[in-house]
Amino acid sequence: MLSRRRDLLLIAASLMLLSSVFLIDGAWIKAKAVVAQWLIASSWQSETSESRTDYRVSSLPWPWADTWPMAKLEVPHLNITQYVMAGLDGESLAFGPGMDPLSTEDSGLLLAGHKDTHFDYLQRLSPGDKVHVTLKNREPWEFEVTATAVVELTPQVRNIVVKENQLALVTCYPFGIEQSDPNKRYLVLAERRQRELASSSEELLYLTQTIPWMRNLQVKM
Repeated sequence: MLSRRRDLLLIAASLMLLSSVFLIDGAWIKAKAVVAQWLIASSWQSETSESRTDYRVSSLPWPWADTWPMAKLEVPHLNITQYVMAGLDGESLAFGPGMDPLSTEDSGLLLAGHKDTHFDYLQRLSPGDKVHVTLKNREPWEFEVTATAVVELTPQVRNIVVKENQLALVTCYPFGIEQSDPNKRYLVLAERRQRELASSSEELLYLTQTIPWMRNLQVKM
């Protein structure tokens, strides 16, 4: 395992160096995102947790990392598998989708990502699509998309909260252009599919509590 991790680090370092020579701006961002997910995949599969014992964390993807993979996100019909990083800050989102490191099995899940890299496919999701989320050492949770929306943030209401057993995938908006509107977010809302849970498409979006990144994070695409 250590030898494999070392080989991956060497490959990643070489690719990053090569990318820095031949790629700039948006292309470099995309290259870094791809390379990072390779390293994170190896970290996710490692049973060593770098002195962390909480089931929500795993080993560091590279020695100097200040974030770690918390979950695996899968969209089967699009053949997408991603590793979700701890944190909703810009540093975490540079390497993959992010989530609150204090998230628990009993809370609703909010995952955020950049619109031009890891979450560019959100615009392709529709009600009825299945999304799987797996926390470390836990069984996968299956969610079904119930709604998509462009949310207008106002000075009075700038926060998104999800209910228990719900999933919100959030990115900047609009797609397809470099700049983002700081007052808009694109949301994909999903309900956890479980025998004992009643399916509901009502009251999915709650704009009531503070999530700091929604107020402060300005993404320049």
